[in-house]
Amino acid sequence: SAVASLTKMEFMTRWLDGGDIGMAHRSIFQPMADAQNKMFDMQAEIYPKLKAAFADHKITNLDKRVQVSFTGKPQTIGWLYSVALNLGNMGNREKMLQGYGWNYDEVISELQKHLTAEDFKAIQAIWDTIDTIWPELSAVYERKTGLKPEKVEAHPLELDKLGITIKGGYYPIKYNPRVDMAGEKQEVSNLFDDMSITSAVKTGTTEKRTDYTGKILLDLSIIGSHLNETIHYITHLEAVDDVNKILMSPTFKDTVRNTLGDGHYKEMRGWLQNIAQNGKPPREHPVSNKIGRWLRSWLSVSAMGINVGTAMIQNLGLLTTADEIGGKATLNGIRMLADKANRDFVNEKSGEIKHLSKVMDREIAAVIDDLVVPKG
Repeated sequence: SAVASLTKMEFMTRWLDGGDIGMAHRSIFQPMADAQNKMFDMQAEIYPKLKAAFADHKITNLDKRVQVSFTGKPQTIGWLYSVALNLGNMGNREKMLQGYGWNYDEVISELQKHLTAEDFKAIQAIWDTIDTIWPELSAVYERKTGLKPEKVEAHPLELDKLGITIKGGYYPIKYNPRVDMAGEKQEVSNLFDDMSITSAVKTGTTEKRTDYTGKILLDLSIIGSHLNETIHYITHLEAVDDVNKILMSPTFKDTVRNTLGDGHYKEMRGWLQNIAQNGKPPREHPVSNKIGRWLRSWLSVSAMGINVGTAMIQNLGLLTTADEIGGKATLNGIRMLADKANRDFVNEKSGEIKHLSKVMDREIAAVIDDLVVPKG
């Protein structure tokens, strides 16, 4: 129901616990909160490294266009970065060259005309940054499957005209659906696979590479999406699987339906699916859920519309807090948070609160997207 879709999961689990923090809260809500906090911690650690890969080598001309011989038309320096990044291991190298019909010697020669030694040092730094999450990724995958994933081996890149050699590294492969029909089918297939909670946290990093060759996507945006997906896989795979087992238990289903109603049980399933898919919406939403999402969006915009910059409220955060602990206690808490010492204490002790501004930015963006982006 629309009411169910407006109910925060934290409060649903406390209702099941009889109003206190009990087994339902500890077994369902808290694992997801812990996974989210770990995800934010990993993102906060790796993104400055990625930014430094460009800043440390003073890379600022990625939008500059140059004539490229092996394509016969102008391309950006950023696009050339993408080509170079796919030369760091033999799998990517062969797929890209075969997919586009390019000659390696011509490509490597042309890259050295337009990219400097500092550019290639930045490219190596990108490979190194991506590689930093491999140990945790490998450990999670092995715990889940009992198999140790095979790591893609780096292949050195000899740059004779620049007089340097870089060691290479792993780079994610994504096919370009605009120029490769088989790649388009692969993208759609992956999207449908994501509808399942148990497969939604998959990442291409751990999947054995196939012999398929097509036109891969040459776009630096792949870096961010790959890091997000892989970090989400690391932090959420086991937690989602454990909570899913609880929600699918016939005893738990009957308990929730008899206690809160079928609408709340469906909302719990949707909540977990949304987490498993890292925020990607399901293909279809019942009308009641659309109403609930619209109400949540409208109330969020209403609460923040006068001055978004001063909004310290997350969705219906103050309303649900006041309902839970009372208006007087909520106001006292707000006054206490005006003291920087108190805010520093809370940030130190709470993994969720220290990332609140990041969550707030994401929710504002999600609300705007939900209101203005046409849905097909």
